[in-house]
Amino acid sequence: MAILTTYQKEALRYDKHISLTANAGSGKTFVLSKRFVEILINEDVSLNNIVAITFTEKAAAELYKKIAEEIDQRIEKETEKNLHKKLESLRSQLVSAKISTIHSFCADILKEFSPEAGIDANFIPIDRKTSDELIETSVEEIINDSFRNNNFIHEDLKRLIRLFGSRSNVAKQLKVLIEKRKVVEQLFKEIYRKDTVSIAGYFHETFIDYFNKLFSKRMEIVIEEVTDINNAVKQNSENNILAEEVDDLLDRYKMETGTIKKCIAANKIFTAITIKNKLEIRKAGYISKEPRENYQSSIDNVQNFIQDFKQLNVSENSQDAELVLAEIGKQLIAFWEIALSIYEKNKRERSYIDFEDLLIFTRNLINREDVRSYLSDKYKYFMIDEYQDTNEIQYEIFFPLLDNLKQGNLFVVGDEKQSIYRFRDAELEIFNRTKNNIKSVESNSSLLELPHSFRMSPKITLFTNLLFSKLFQNPNIIFNEVKYSELICARENTDIGEIEFLISNGDDNSDSEQDLIAKKIKDLVVNNDFNYNDFSVLARKRNLFLALEKTFVKYDIPYMIIGGKGFYQTQIIYDVFNYLSFLLDKKNDAALIGVLRAPFFLLSDLAL
Repeated sequence: MAILTTYQKEALRYDKHISLTANAGSGKTFVLSKRFVEILINEDVSLNNIVAITFTEKAAAELYKKIAEEIDQRIEKETEKNLHKKLESLRSQLVSAKISTIHSFCADILKEFSPEAGIDANFIPIDRKTSDELIETSVEEIINDSFRNNNFIHEDLKRLIRLFGSRSNVAKQLKVLIEKRKVVEQLFKEIYRKDTVSIAGYFHETFIDYFNKLFSKRMEIVIEEVTDINNAVKQNSENNILAEEVDDLLDRYKMETGTIKKCIAANKIFTAITIKNKLEIRKAGYISKEPRENYQSSIDNVQNFIQDFKQLNVSENSQDAELVLAEIGKQLIAFWEIALSIYEKNKRERSYIDFEDLLIFTRNLINREDVRSYLSDKYKYFMIDEYQDTNEIQYEIFFPLLDNLKQGNLFVVGDEKQSIYRFRDAELEIFNRTKNNIKSVESNSSLLELPHSFRMSPKITLFTNLLFSKLFQNPNIIFNEVKYSELICARENTDIGEIEFLISNGDDNSDSEQDLIAKKIKDLVVNNDFNYNDFSVLARKRNLFLALEKTFVKYDIPYMIIGGKGFYQTQIIYDVFNYLSFLLDKKNDAALIGVLRAPFFLLSDLAL
C-alpha cells in the first residue's frame, strides 16, 4: 500500500480542517502517520506542536511505530543533505511526541498545571480496578453509617433496599452512578434539582415525545391491520363473540384522544386477540386456518408490534408511577451525592485521580483563559483517531483549544458504523456535530471518506455490502443507527475469497457449532494446502471459548487464545498483587480489603 489512493491524498491536506470517515481496513493509520510526518517536514513546527490522539495505548503504540517507520524510510531515500539531517533529528526526538490516548494527554496537561487545577502535583492516575475498589468502599461506608447511626437518611435507604431487592443491589446502583458521575451531574442540573411533580411531568412529556417518534405511526398501521383481520374473522365465522368484542374495542380506540389513553385502549385490543403470556394472535375461537393464510403478513406485523409495545407497560396509573419514580430518583441522587463526596475524599487523601477525573479536571482547567491561551499557542495540529468514540467532555476539551476552529488545525477520523459499541459513553452526535462545525468553517470538500478496504478479498467485500446494506436500511438516529457506506475492495493479491455457512440444527443427532468448525478446519488442513496457523475463529463472547477449547482438544487441533481471560486477570494474581501492595504501603486500604476478601480470609463485606 505504498501508493496513495486519490482519497488518501486528499486526506493528507493540512491547510484546512478535515473530517474523515474511514471504513475498516481503509488505511487510516497509514494516512495518519503520513500526515504527521508531512506536517513535521514541511511546516515550521516542532514535535510538541502536534497532538495525535488514539483510543487505546496499543493503538498509540501502533501509530508511533508507523510514524517511526515512515521517517526511517524517508531517511534511507533522502539525498538532500539538510533535509536528511532534519529527518534524523526528528527521528531522535520522536520519543517525546504527543502520540497518546486522551487520558494520557490530559494527564500531561494536569501535571503541567496542577496548581491551577487545584490538585496535588504528585497525583497518581489509577486504573479501573483500583477505582472500583475505592468506590465500593465509599458506598459501603455510607450504607453502614446509615444503619449504625439510624440517621435522617435511614428510612430512605430502607425504602430503596425494598425497591431494589437487597442492600447489595442498592450498592451496585450507587456504584454505577458514581462511575458515570459526569452523566449523573448533568441529569441533576437538568432534571433532579427540580421538585418531584416537575420531574414526574418531565418523565411524562418525554415518554409521549418518544412514543410519538417511535410507535405512533406504527400503531395506527397495526390497528388498521387488526381491523382487517377482525373483519376477516367476522366474514368467516358469523356471531364470533371475540370478534364482536374486538370490534367494540376498536371503536373505543378511535374515539380516544391523547397518547396515554390511546395506548391503554390499544393494549385492551392486543390483550383480547392474543394468547396469554405468548403474545401470539389466537387461533382457537378467533382466526382459523383459511383466513390466517390470507393475512399471514399482517398477523406477523401485528405480533411483532405487540412484542415491542407490551414492554412499555402503559397503564391508567402511569402518572402515579412517574411520581414514585421521581421520588425514588431524588432519594437515590441524595445517596449518590454523599457517596461521591466520600469517594472524592478518599481519592484526595491518597492523591488519586481516576479516568473520569482526568477529563473533568482538564475540561475545567481549559475554561481558564490563561491556560487555554497558552495551550492554544502550543498545540497547532490535532489529529484524533476513532472519533466515533468521542464524548461531550472530550469535545469540550479539544474545541476551546482550537478556538472553535478559528485557529489551529483539526483532523478527525472515525467510522460511524462502529459507534454501536458506545465505548466510554461515546456519543455519535459529537461526530455529526464536529462534521457540521468543519463544514460551516470550510465546506463540503472537508468532509472526506476512505471507502477502500485493503483488508478484505473481493467475495467477502461483496458479501458484506450485500448483507449490511440491507441491515442498515432506514436508520433511526434515536437508536444511534447510521446509514451503510459501501466498501470498495482494494486488495492487491488475486485471492478472491469465499463465503460459506456452517449450520448446526441444534438437535441430538447434529454436530454442535464447535464440532462443525473443528471438522471444517481439519478437512482443510488434511485435504488442502493449509496449516493450522492459517485459521482464526472469532467468538461473540469470551464464555464461548471453553467449548471451542474442549472441541479443539478432542480433534487434536493446536490453538492459541487471544483476548481471553489471561494469566494476569486470574483471581490468584489479583490476590498476590493486593498482598504485595499492602506490604509496600500499610495505608492502602483498597489492597487490604482485597486481601481480606480473598480465599485466605474470606471475610464478608458486612464483616469488613
